[in-house]
Amino acid sequence: MTSTTRRYLLLFAVPLALLCSVSRAAPADASTLTGTWDLVSETPDGDQVKWDLTFKDDNGKVTAVASSENGEIPVKDLKLDGDTVTFTVSYQDNDYEITLTVSGASLAGKWSGNSSDGSIKGTKRAAAA
Repeated sequence: MTSTTRRYLLLFAVPLALLCSVSRAAPADASTLTGTWDLVSETPDGDQVKWDLTFKDDNGKVTAVASSENGEIPVKDLKLDGDTVTFTVSYQDNDYEITLTVSGASLAGKWSGNSSDGSIKGTKRAAAA
């Protein structure tokens, strides 16, 4: 092996191999999501809206329902892609697109709809004993 080849391996190949071997967070799936999540959405004017999101595993198909003090809202077009969850909810005759990223027992992301947008963050509620 020439010194140029060794230098290439040390400078590029080895660090690249190490970088590629670092594990990513586990993809979102039914077991990760199942349960109730306590979320807070922030509006553009700084208001915080508390709501819950409950995921269920219905024979291998993940379903969800959003709820707040105003009642339950069915989740539509729920999709899981890696650690990203996307769906739509309808509220007061407007559709809102939600994109969340799962990281352990935390969710964070954004909402948009009705010519507005904002952030969302929350945590998974501990299972009842």
